This record gives sequence, C-alpha cells and structure tokens, in this order.
Amino acid sequence: MTHSLTSIRALLDAKSYPAARRALQDLLKERPNDTLLHIFAVEIEVKAEDYNKALELARLALQASPDNAELR
Repeated sequence: MTHSLTSIRALLDAKSYPAARRALQDLLKERPNDTLLHIFAVEIEVKAEDYNKALELARLALQASPDNAELR
C-alpha cells in the first residue's frame, strides 16, 4: 500500500503512533532522500513523547542534509 503524508497525518492525529511510524517507513523506502519525510518522522516521535528517538532522528536528518534550514 502506498501511503501519503495526508494518510500519515490522519494516523498521527488519531494518536495511532505505531501505525504512523510504519506508514512513514514505507514511504521513506520509496523516497529515502525526502527531507520533509525525515522531519515528519521527528514530529511523530515528539507527539508520541519519545524524545530520545526524536532527537536521534533529527540528528540523522541534519547529518544527511546539513544545509537544510528547516532542520536548524
């Protein structure tokens, strides 16, 4: 199944964090260099209150795209 940011946002809004994570991982397999998706992964972890994971993902995204102003 191909997921969209809209469907992932709906899962996030419903507090279905595990499902949102899985859907986002599927989308990241299709678009691994999409910085917006990596930022969204951080948002999911923040909403799920997994701050250590959010920080880890933010650091990885920043390493992958150090010039991206959205990550700063």
